[in-house]
Amino acid sequence: MNLKYLLIFCIFYSCKFTGSNERQPPCFPDKGIKKAVVTATMQSDETKSAIQTIHYDTLGRPLLREENNERSTTFLYNQKDLKGTIVNMLGSIIDSTTMEMEIISSDTNLVTKNDEYGRALEMGGGDGILKHQYEGCEVELQIYTDNFGKPRHEFKLIHENGILMKTIWSLPGDKKGRETIYYDYEFNESNHWVKRIYEFPSGDKIVEERILELYE
Repeated sequence: MNLKYLLIFCIFYSCKFTGSNERQPPCFPDKGIKKAVVTATMQSDETKSAIQTIHYDTLGRPLLREENNERSTTFLYNQKDLKGTIVNMLGSIIDSTTMEMEIISSDTNLVTKNDEYGRALEMGGGDGILKHQYEGCEVELQIYTDNFGKPRHEFKLIHENGILMKTIWSLPGDKKGRETIYYDYEFNESNHWVKRIYEFPSGDKIVEERILELYE
């Protein structure tokens, strides 16, 4: 399995609020969303875009993510605990009625340790290990190593008031890392974000929009 397939899923976790606005785990900003169709378009060239569809349970946890009809990720739970993911690489359509896709390859990633809120602390597959460190709902650090513990890279997600503001990707020995910032959020009446912009270190900007189907 390739751990890069795991990189995105923690972006969908954030926080819940208490009456005093103190943010407490477990962290599910997408509670109430049944399905989100997310379109990411390069601001300087609208012909370059990507689409993914994410299905959620009633708690706001991702159940299935489908990306450009090329890859699907299924999230496996045992009550509150995330237990693993199954990543399928997809080929051509084999049933035009159901739009079922051919599965070219399938990789399973197993969570070996959870925190008290059910979040993954450590998960692994054939080519490496992914460890998570959390600071409440504000900060998550993902540490990628090979199966012998040799560092490969790190990925840090920083939130403010439940909103993803920044990610930092870094290689071993790189103290600064490559920073991507998120801004210009727009929200719907249920306070779920429906549009945002993020900017890569290169200066390229991506406009990301979500069409949401909510639980009744």
